[in-house]
Amino acid sequence: MNIRITDSEAEVSIRDTPDNNFHADIEIPRQSGLWLRLTAGDLRIRGVQGDQDVEARAGEIDIQIPHPEQYGHVDGSALAGDLDAPAFNISKSGLFRSFEYKGKGKYRLHAHLAAGSLMMHESN
Repeated sequence: MNIRITDSEAEVSIRDTPDNNFHADIEIPRQSGLWLRLTAGDLRIRGVQGDQDVEARAGEIDIQIPHPEQYGHVDGSALAGDLDAPAFNISKSGLFRSFEYKGKGKYRLHAHLAAGSLMMHESN
């Protein structure tokens, strides 16, 4: 694992992980911008309030949205698989699925998955 911290950002890189059963929990402040890239696996994002830019090649992306009304621009896409975003009244499956949402909030959310399941749901 490699961690680089500056005055305004932190970069965490994890490489050469085991091929099976690797698990990592990374905690960030609730009010954070998040830029994340994952080759393959399951990813769960909980409680982040801020801009989010998330992409993965394969697996499952599950994003909990604490306050959907705080988002101004949201786009999500899954090239093959399921796209389920009840926080923004979207549910699609199949090939080349995408959506775009424009609200009045200040945050931006971009999520893209090549193959698998992409979920964006409101926290309970």
